[in-house]
Amino acid sequence: MVASAAGGIKDQVIDGETGILIEDRADLEGFADALRLLIEDRAMADRMGVAARERVAKHFLAASRVADYVSLIGLVEASADANRT
Repeated sequence: MVASAAGGIKDQVIDGETGILIEDRADLEGFADALRLLIEDRAMADRMGVAARERVAKHFLAASRVADYVSLIGLVEASADANRT
């Protein structure tokens, strides 16, 4: 993945790990260079693709969000129980 480092994209893509971030969204040459790098280095592209899929599954899919909320509710309940005793 090649993306501009703007807004929420910076939270989703880890530069050099799950994709390549371009600081200046108007830097078309930078985008082209990054795309060329991924096309020419298939192993890097594959590693980033796997890492990106794992990151999305862990941090951004509904199932992982539900698990986080369930865990949070458990912590709140445990804290409330501790304060009552």
